[in-house]
Parts: sequence; C-alpha cells; structure tokens
Amino acid sequence: MSDSGSLEQENAHLKEQLHNYIQENIQLKKFLEKERNINRCLNKQAIELAYVYKKKLQNDKARLQLNYQSRINENNMYLKQCCENLQKSEKEKNKMKDAQLKAMRIFLSNR
Repeated sequence: MSDSGSLEQENAHLKEQLHNYIQENIQLKKFLEKERNINRCLNKQAIELAYVYKKKLQNDKARLQLNYQSRINENNMYLKQCCENLQKSEKEKNKMKDAQLKAMRIFLSNR
C-alpha cells in the first residue's frame, strides 16, 4: 500500500507540474501574441514614418530645385542687365571718342 500511496503522491505531483507547465505555456502564448501585435504596430509605424520622410524629402527636393531655378533666373537677369549696361557704356564711350575726334578736326582745321 505504501507503494500505491507514493505512486499516487508522485502522480499528483506530476499532474500539478503538468498543470503548471500548461499555465506557463498559456502565458507564453499570450505574451508572444502581444509581442507579435506590438511588432506589427511597430512595422506599420515604421512604414508610415518612412512614407512621411520620403514625402518630406521629395518636398524638400522640389523646393530646392525651385530655389535653384529661381537663383539661376535672377543671375541670368543680372547678367543680362550687366551686358546691357556694358553695351550702353561702350556706345557712350564711342560717342565721346567721336566727339573728341570731331573736336580735334575742328581744332586742327582752325589752325
């Protein structure tokens, strides 16, 4: 009978261990499911952030290209104005030379 009693005790102990393992397994499954859900959310957030960042980069690129083109246009206008001023200056210089030559001719012819 003592063998039977110790076997029953061992059986009860094993049943308790099995119950504890089952409970632990259930807790681990719940934990893993929560972890999967968190990872899904994090992946979704990472994708959304990457999309937002990509949009921001595209907007920054477009803005920079617009600024760059605007500066090129401003510089071209400035260069055009400089060329026009230079041409005017050359014309005035030529007029002054012509006037000086005429004055010299008049001066020489009056001698």
